[in-house]
Amino acid sequence: MTGSTTHVFWRSPDPEASLVSALDRVAATLEELPSQTRDAATASIGGVRDIYTSWFAPESEGWSSIHFHLGAQLGSPFASVLSAMTHTPAVLFCEYDQDAWGFQVFEDGRELATFWNFPESVGEDPADCSVEPAAIASLFGVPVETVAPYLHHLAQEDDEDRKAFPEDEFSLTDHWVRVDFMRRLGMTYPDDARAGTRRVMIHESGSGGR
Repeated sequence: MTGSTTHVFWRSPDPEASLVSALDRVAATLEELPSQTRDAATASIGGVRDIYTSWFAPESEGWSSIHFHLGAQLGSPFASVLSAMTHTPAVLFCEYDQDAWGFQVFEDGRELATFWNFPESVGEDPADCSVEPAAIASLFGVPVETVAPYLHHLAQEDDEDRKAFPEDEFSLTDHWVRVDFMRRLGMTYPDDARAGTRRVMIHESGSGGR
């Protein structure tokens, strides 16, 4: 599954070690930036344009995540490898062209579920990217009613202001609604204020570095 941005969540008692090991298995490497200082004038972090950096948010007991750089192609194989290594689900979230969002769930290296909110926008048959809300709720140990409203296919003419829940930040037609859905699963979209969160460089095989 390819998207404009990809974001993988997983659980591990040593998220950094699992990250590095999984990257190695998909022929990628991690490089630390010389600093985490952001230059607003050049939109760069540690001297590297921000769209080429990845965002690592480790958690010792909860969901760790890596938000890959723009255009990265690592998402699915990386999530698959992580799920096999940790023997727990790994979730890949995708956003496509600031229009559609979707996710894949992997467990023990196998793809369990694939969803896109606007299948036509990504050239997918709706039948191939539908999920059962009860199955997702059971897998993540959350009430089905808290996730079901997000898991419907939408049409471009749908109400742009309709939300899954009044307290949500985003409407169902906004690709950022995936952040509200993440919260329902117990996951947190990373931000600079979160302890331990940092920007890194991820080099894909054959990418030629920076």
